[in-house]
Amino acid sequence: MPEQPEHGSGEADAPPPPAPPEFKIRPAADFVPPEPPPLPEPAEPVLSADDELRKLLGTAVPDPERAKPGPSVVAVAARILLAAALLVPLLGSLLALYWAETLLGRCAAAAPAIISACAMIAARYGWPWRFRRRRRRALFAMAVAMALVMAGALVLAAPEGTGGDDGLVVEHVFVVGGFRRHALSNIVPEADQVAMGIGLAGWLDPLLGSPKATRVRRLAMPLYESMAGDVAFREMGSVMGRAYAELRGRPPEAGHYVAVVPRTPMGVAPPAVIFLHGSGGNFSVYWHVLARLARDHGIAVVCPSFGCGNWQREGGVAWALAAADDATARFRLDPGRMYVAALSNGGRGVTRLVAARPGRFRGVILISPVLEEAPIARGAEAGAWRGMRVLLFQGARDERVPMGQVREEYRRIESAGATGTPVIFAEENHFLFFSQRRAVLDRIASWVKVGEGDEVDWGGDSGYTGPTMR
Repeated sequence: MPEQPEHGSGEADAPPPPAPPEFKIRPAADFVPPEPPPLPEPAEPVLSADDELRKLLGTAVPDPERAKPGPSVVAVAARILLAAALLVPLLGSLLALYWAETLLGRCAAAAPAIISACAMIAARYGWPWRFRRRRRRALFAMAVAMALVMAGALVLAAPEGTGGDDGLVVEHVFVVGGFRRHALSNIVPEADQVAMGIGLAGWLDPLLGSPKATRVRRLAMPLYESMAGDVAFREMGSVMGRAYAELRGRPPEAGHYVAVVPRTPMGVAPPAVIFLHGSGGNFSVYWHVLARLARDHGIAVVCPSFGCGNWQREGGVAWALAAADDATARFRLDPGRMYVAALSNGGRGVTRLVAARPGRFRGVILISPVLEEAPIARGAEAGAWRGMRVLLFQGARDERVPMGQVREEYRRIESAGATGTPVIFAEENHFLFFSQRRAVLDRIASWVKVGEGDEVDWGGDSGYTGPTMR
């Protein structure tokens, strides 16, 4: 058997090993990146039967990749209106909460704020029972329940519209309509309404401004606190809804007055002052302040309401005269000792009253009055001012009704035959009825007694300071 060659022998006959590959480094400038693989053709969208029909007919086929159309103009407008409808009450409630003076006023501001906030949350995130977390649902329910409890407390605490005590008869008299206990103007305490009104006036009224508004608020709010503690007035409520109705464009509401009459022995008819309120309405704080005439001096006060106090409008003079006649008969007042007083814009009513019924009133009391030439001239032609006693209170720093303007009209009244008594407060402005109320009311009482023939000791300080009206 032939021998096999040993392993490793015959190396000369084996092919030579391949040479190692040569690596050639190319410069970066010569490098060409490989082309990417081609993308697959996009699949044609699956068309519905309606789209196939539109394609066959040559009409446009909706592109499924196109973005969905945005909301319509109507939808956007509806969203804006909804946001405004929820946001405006919320902002108003927060302002009312900022200016609120009483606990009930804070509740009246907080309740709609909570409801508005809950409505905004529901509009944004859906109804509360759809909330995923149980805690959120519980908080939402608690907030709504709290607002409802506040609203219920306001309704239960609304004043009943009654007043009076052992020394005074304090009564609403409605010839037209009646007391609206659960109207918003009575559910929200008048003190808080006035506080918010003063705050807004401080921003919007250039003649008032923020510093003066703060002073007026400091003068008015303690009077409301005092009235809340006076059993004769705490349940009288408010008639400011009549003023708000005029602000909404309705004619001024007549047919109401408040009578504050001292309880006198049978057969004794007290004198009376018919008080015409100024701009803004027949605030209940007027009745409380004027009650001092009835308590301390035995002078009845009748306060008719006429919207916002625009007595020059149709029906204003007629209603003031009707209220005076009705109160005289109803409360047995002395018709021969009837005086008429006016605060601010009430002066427009007083001068017309004198001209319309010469001899009806024994004297006229003007407090920071708005006076007009035409009605004064009509009264002069009718001889209504002849022999009339006139008591005037005016602040020398009054910017709303400047003293120069009042002086000019006051001289016309004196020229028509009136006997005037001017009382000027050198450091006071248009709101001296509040800041100097004691001096004003005591001087009115003394002036009335002088007219009745009583001897009066004016004392060392009559309240008169500053320049004269001459």
